[in-house]
Amino acid sequence: MNTLKKLTYTTSRHRQLAAIMFTDIVGYTSLMGKNEAKAMDQVHQSHEIQKRLVEEFEGNWVKEMGDGVMCSFPSATDAIYCALEIQEQLFLQKDLNLRIGIHLGEVLVEDGDIFSDGVNIAFRLQSIAEPGGIYLSESVQKAIRGQTDIHTVYLGELQLKNVDYQVKTYALSGEGLPPVMNGLVKRLSRRVWIETKRKILHRTGLVYLSLACILLSLIPWIPLLKHIQYFLTSSLLFGFMVSMVLAWFFEKSPNGFIRISSHKSLENPYSNIQKKPFTNNAIVLALMVLLLGINAFTIVENNHIAPLHGQVVKSIAVLPFCNLSNDSEQIYFADGIQEDILTLLSKNSQLDVRSRTSTLLYRNKEDKNMEEIGMELSVAHVLAGSVRRIGNIVRVSVQLIEVDTDSHIWSEVYDRELTDILALQQELAASISNVISVRLTK
Repeated sequence: MNTLKKLTYTTSRHRQLAAIMFTDIVGYTSLMGKNEAKAMDQVHQSHEIQKRLVEEFEGNWVKEMGDGVMCSFPSATDAIYCALEIQEQLFLQKDLNLRIGIHLGEVLVEDGDIFSDGVNIAFRLQSIAEPGGIYLSESVQKAIRGQTDIHTVYLGELQLKNVDYQVKTYALSGEGLPPVMNGLVKRLSRRVWIETKRKILHRTGLVYLSLACILLSLIPWIPLLKHIQYFLTSSLLFGFMVSMVLAWFFEKSPNGFIRISSHKSLENPYSNIQKKPFTNNAIVLALMVLLLGINAFTIVENNHIAPLHGQVVKSIAVLPFCNLSNDSEQIYFADGIQEDILTLLSKNSQLDVRSRTSTLLYRNKEDKNMEEIGMELSVAHVLAGSVRRIGNIVRVSVQLIEVDTDSHIWSEVYDRELTDILALQQELAASISNVISVRLTK
């Protein structure tokens, strides 16, 4: 077997075209700190396999740099086939993954070493490759595009470290190689996170969500109609998306708010941390403390309102009964039933009953719906009814309504002979109040 070829030139310099390949063991530094013997075994094993294959594909073993290796090849095709064979053989080795980067360009050869901007490009391509992957520059892609058995995926123009221009980068794809799109998505996610931190979107979002939560915590304490509450809640949710878009595209400058060039920001994503108003530590901390304080107050207030033994207070308002008869004297009968019901319900300690004076304002107020009445009286339930007399028969209809849903919890119709008015009022009031007490306190 021929000995491995190595660049052995005289001290005179000369230039030549070469395909430069860098390889590096994934996780070597971390493993060296945990298990030095195992790390060295991996290096020896990796170098042994690589040396044999580099020689097989007419390559030159330039130098070793710890766990990394730099080689050169007379053609890009030889470098590609060698890299593929290396990854294929190492694929079967447990806990031994390589990253490989290849670039084709002119190099300066001196004393067995090679120098050029292309050396740095190959090294940087290796550093961003996925474990088990092979990344190529555009010059390599152009050189091998006639090889139908070699498949690549374009990753875009990437800004490599210490390279003044963006490099069109490709990844080899095929059996035994990592899924290329996963690596692309991972890099894009990393870039988005870098941009998010640079534009301090996380702080902007935190400030907005804190303010939104404070407002949402205060809404139940403000006497607003349900549909207005829903509108405010929806507006706050929509406003979050709007604030994120504005924070992404605009920043505060000495000249006011200016639009950010997303193209320019992606070219240099590690510089110029942007400024956004109301996002410093003191404001964020103050908002969080305020939010916690409001929620703590709400919990204490709810515990204060709740009766002993954890029983929930049920609030109710009994509206004046409507007189549907032509007989105006039936108004007194309807008012008597309302008053008796209020008297009986108020004896139940689990019920919060509004006074008759509060409800008299709603006599013949047909323009108000139950939601408005419930909001104005701060009750969860409303009892409404009507009285109708036909001859010697009186019909009393009642409906127990839940304000939040505007739905009937219970309704009933009572038909009675009008003999003893007071006794009839007491009977109907007792029957109705008993049903309500059971319905609301069960």
